[in-house]
Amino acid sequence: MVGLAKPQLVASTSTSRISYRTEVLGVDLIKEAGDMLKLHKDELCMHADFELDPDWEHYFKASVMGMLVICTARHVNGDLLGYAAYAIHQNPHYRGVKQAVQDVLFMHPSKRGKMAGYNLIKFADEHLASLGVTLVIHHVKVKADFGPMLERQGYRQSEKIFEKRLD
Repeated sequence: MVGLAKPQLVASTSTSRISYRTEVLGVDLIKEAGDMLKLHKDELCMHADFELDPDWEHYFKASVMGMLVICTARHVNGDLLGYAAYAIHQNPHYRGVKQAVQDVLFMHPSKRGKMAGYNLIKFADEHLASLGVTLVIHHVKVKADFGPMLERQGYRQSEKIFEKRLD
């Protein structure tokens, strides 16, 4: 994590007691998200034996290159409630399409069902559009299906993803 910048506010909006913002990856944000990342892994990873070990240098380089967008939901007191991170790139099949692929999306369980996740995605979509993104892709875990919420925001299912362990 050498050389990681402090988080910076890029854009924000608020609804009731939650603010939604984009942030630049930095040491403070990584430390702050640590417990939530573990909760996220424990709840959603299909492979309990996988060690949570993010390649922060990779994420930092992507952030510096403008290829990573991090949107957060925070309580008005500043506490982190949720996050969504997107990898931004030109689609290799359709060079005229700039796309954002959701890397991680998590809302603290205490805030689910209260529009916080919906508003985080809405905020992210608005910010991504302001960057010229024309296509947003979300991965939805089978055991945490938020597809109906995405459909209410205009998303449609376009493919299924299968995985197989080879070890």
